[in-house]
Amino acid sequence: MLRPEQLSLTAVAAKEADERRDGYGQVTAIEFGGATCLISISLTRRQVLDPLSPQAIVFKSAGVGLPPIGSAMRIVVTARAHILS
Repeated sequence: MLRPEQLSLTAVAAKEADERRDGYGQVTAIEFGGATCLISISLTRRQVLDPLSPQAIVFKSAGVGLPPIGSAMRIVVTARAHILS
């Protein structure tokens, strides 16, 4: 389990976010909501062996300084994940 504050987005060059690397994606949609917005990131590397793995992640972000749709992004985990059993 990861909490939203454990993830951050960093803009990268498109060539860095190729489909062979984990932790990268592309901005596919932005839903404006005033002071906060939702950014949808389509994952670059798809987990072919696991059809239940997410194909996109939605981030809550401040409404200023948003990346343009189509931007390549790196998804960084900033703290340890919690494993629930």
